[in-house]
Formats: sequence, C-alpha cells, structure tokens
Amino acid sequence: MMNGDLLFETNSQKRAGETIQKLRNRFTERKHKWWDWHKKNPHVWDYFRKYSDLARESGKTKCSAWLIVNRIRWEVEIVTFGGEFKISNDYIAFYARWYNTLYPEFFNTKPFKEERLIDECLNTKIRLQ
Repeated sequence: MMNGDLLFETNSQKRAGETIQKLRNRFTERKHKWWDWHKKNPHVWDYFRKYSDLARESGKTKCSAWLIVNRIRWEVEIVTFGGEFKISNDYIAFYARWYNTLYPEFFNTKPFKEERLIDECLNTKIRLQ
C-alpha cells in the first residue's frame, strides 16, 4: 500500500466518523423533538394505545401504525368534531416502537433513516480497512 492510499483511507474513515456523529446527533434531536411534542399531547398515546389494543384484541397479529394514526385523525376530526388533529408523520414510528415495547412485533418497523445511514457508513468504513 502506498502512502497516498493510506492517506485516502484515513481521510475517508475520518469523514465516515464525522458523518456517523452528525447522523446520531440528528436522530437524537428528532427523538427529543418528538418527546417534547408528546409531553404536550399525551392524549395521542392514549388514543394510539386504545386503537392498537382494539386491533390486537380483534385477532390481528400485525398492524400498520399509519392505520392507527389515521384512525385517530378520523375520530378526532370527523366523529367527535374535536377540531383538526395534527401529528407529524415523523412521529408515527416512535409511537409504533413504544407500543412494541408492550407487545413486541405488533407493528413492523424499519430502522430509522439515520440508523440505516449509520449502518451504510459503518459498512463502507469496514470495506476501507
């Protein structure tokens, strides 16, 4: 291996490490933003759990978290005339994972985008070594 190759690997590894740290920071920020929103809207978890429990008790072994959130939207906006229900689609996955701590694998969840990108960086870093 020539010195230039070693320098390239070192610089690439450094950039990969910096990218991983940025992704971790971005994910932590997103999770904190969701938790802050949740603390102001704890009723959303109550609804989410209620409708998820209903789906599970009906015999479903798997369910879509988007289906549950859209049921909440329907109930709040149409049935109860409670006004517009606002929840960021970015928060749905957090609720699905939370519910899965109670009933594992009820919701199919994919890794968060940041987790997937970190894995890609780590795999690239491993290939460079």
